[in-house]
Amino acid sequence: MQEMSYERAVEYLNRVPKFSPRTIEDGREPFDLTSITELMNRLGNPQDQLKFIHIAGTNGKGSTAAFLSRILMESGYKVGVYTSPHLEKYTERMRTLSMTEGVHDITDDDFGFLTGIVKERAEDMKRDRFKYPSEFEILTAMAILYFLEQEVDVVVLETGLGGRLDATNIIDTPDLAIITTISYDHMEVLGESLEQIAFEKAGIIKPNGDVLMYPQTPEVEAVFDAICKDRKAWLHRTIMPGKIKESSEEKQTFDLPGLKDLEIRLPGAYQVGNASLAVGAAKILYTRGYDNISDESMRKGLLNTRVPARFEILRKNPTVVVDGSHNEEGAMVLARSLEERFGEEQKIMFIMGVLADKEYDRMTGQVMHLAKKFFTVAPHSDRALPAGELAQFIHTNTGITATPCNTLQTAVRMALSQADESDVICAFGSLYYVGEIRKLFNAGDGLSFEEEPDDTRRPEKSRSVNENSAPGSSEKAGSEKGEKGGLFSVFSKLFKK
Repeated sequence: MQEMSYERAVEYLNRVPKFSPRTIEDGREPFDLTSITELMNRLGNPQDQLKFIHIAGTNGKGSTAAFLSRILMESGYKVGVYTSPHLEKYTERMRTLSMTEGVHDITDDDFGFLTGIVKERAEDMKRDRFKYPSEFEILTAMAILYFLEQEVDVVVLETGLGGRLDATNIIDTPDLAIITTISYDHMEVLGESLEQIAFEKAGIIKPNGDVLMYPQTPEVEAVFDAICKDRKAWLHRTIMPGKIKESSEEKQTFDLPGLKDLEIRLPGAYQVGNASLAVGAAKILYTRGYDNISDESMRKGLLNTRVPARFEILRKNPTVVVDGSHNEEGAMVLARSLEERFGEEQKIMFIMGVLADKEYDRMTGQVMHLAKKFFTVAPHSDRALPAGELAQFIHTNTGITATPCNTLQTAVRMALSQADESDVICAFGSLYYVGEIRKLFNAGDGLSFEEEPDDTRRPEKSRSVNENSAPGSSEKAGSEKGEKGGLFSVFSKLFKK
C-alpha cells in the first residue's frame, strides 16, 4: 500500500465522484448502498465491531451530536463522532472524546494513512467493475476504521443526506436512532412532500431498535409511527421545556422533568430544543446499559458543549454572527434567534451564499423583513449559485440592495466598512463558506488581512481540540511526519497486499 500525506489525501478526495443532485437531472441513479456495501466487505466489515447512535433529520443533527457526545464523555465513555460537512478541514469530521484523552480530531498522518487504505480497496473495486465509491462513502469507511482502532465505546454517527440510502446506513441496529427536525431540503432527492422526506429519514430505523423523535407535524409523526410498528421498533418522543427561563449572549437556562435549571452556553432558542433531544437520548441510553450516565454528567455535558458556526458571535461593535443555516427552516429559526437576541426593530446586514440546488427564494423570504442590505458570495463548491445571480434575485424580488462580491473577504470588508458600532452583520446560507469567514477573524478582534485580497483560503495545518475548546478551534497535536502511530501498527498487516 502506498502511503499518503494529508495533502495528497485531500487531492485524491477532490477527484473522486461526489454526489450531486444534478445526476438526477441527467437521468442517472443518484445513490444507493451498492458501493459502500462492497467497500465495507473488502475492508472486513469493521462496522460490525462497533456500537452506534445514528442521527438523521433536516436540521439540528450536528448540534444534537455535539450535546450527546459531550454528555457521554462526561459520563466516562470514549466516544467517536462522525459529522459533515467540515468547516475548515476534513479532519473535523472524525473526532474522539474521552475524559482521559480529551477531545481530538483525527491527525493529518492518520487521515492520510486511512485514505490510502480505502483508496486501495476502491481501486480494486474499479478493476472488478464495481461502481467507484463516492467521497462521502470513502470518508464514512475511513471514519469507521478510525473509530475501531481508537477502541471507542460508541460512535455518534450523523447521516450525510436522507437516511435510507445514506452511506452511514451500512450499520446494523444502533443502540439508538435519533430523528431531529424534518423540513424541506434536498427535495429533488428525498421527495417533494414532508411525508416523503420523513420516509427517507426513517430509513435509519432498524428492527427492534429504540427511536427518539423530535416533535414533528402530525403527518410526519404518522410516518414514523407506521415504520416503527412495521419494524417492531420502540418510538420515544422528546419532552421539550415549557419555556426558556433565561436567555442571554452567555447562556440559556431551562427545565426538563427531573432536571431543573439546565444550562447551555450556546445562543439561539433552537439549541434548547437540540439540548433537550440530547438529554432525552441520554435517558434512553441509560436504560440500554449506559449506566454511567447521571444527572450530573448530563448537566456538565450540556454546559461544556460548543458548536461553531451555529449562531456564533465572532465580534462586537459591530456584531458579526455566522450561522450555517442552509434551508428554509434553518433561515426561519435564524430569523427568530436574531429577533430574540437583537430585537425585532434591529435591521441586519446579511452576507449570503447558497448552493444552486437550495430553495434560496424561501430562505430569503424568511429573513427579508429583518434585512438592511445583502452582500452575496459564491461558496467554494461546484454547486454554488453565482453571487451575481443571487444578488439580482434578491433585489428584483424584494427591492432590497444586494451587492455581489467576488470573494468572501471582499464581502466581509464591505460589510464592516459600511457598518457602525450598533449594526449587526450576519453571514448564513451554507456551511461550505461560513467556516472560511470564521478564519478571517482573529480571536474576535477583527479581520486577518494577510495579503490575500482575492482568496480567503489558508494552508491547512494539522489540528486537535483540547477538552475545553470549541470544535472549530485547534492546537497542534498528534504524530509528526515520519512517525508511525497506532493506525499503522494495527492496519498495516491487515491490509497488506
